[in-house]
Amino acid sequence: MSAEAKESSVEYLTEEWLSRVGAQLQRFAHALTLSPAELLQRSLRAFIESEIRLAEQDIADIRERYHVLAPQELHEKIESREIYSHPAWEDLLEWETLLDHITHLQALQTQMES
Repeated sequence: MSAEAKESSVEYLTEEWLSRVGAQLQRFAHALTLSPAELLQRSLRAFIESEIRLAEQDIADIRERYHVLAPQELHEKIESREIYSHPAWEDLLEWETLLDHITHLQALQTQMES
């Protein structure tokens, strides 16, 4: 994370900001007849599940584009010149990044459940 990004993220963690977020969480929780903790937990869970679905959709697009089921298969098609290397290499890197992202999100899910 860049120094600029760190600085801007710290700005949001002021007492005033936390107070506003806390008040908003209380209002929404009350309106939904949930505890603030339950609303926060459900929101985080839904966010993580949504991110996983989006990454899986992106992977499905790559699979469909190249008619492959696994990153290794795409790599082999590139190496054998069965498909053009550009933009296939970039898509392969994106696929691997998406898999890492999904793994990270699943770890967060596991942490939430324990």
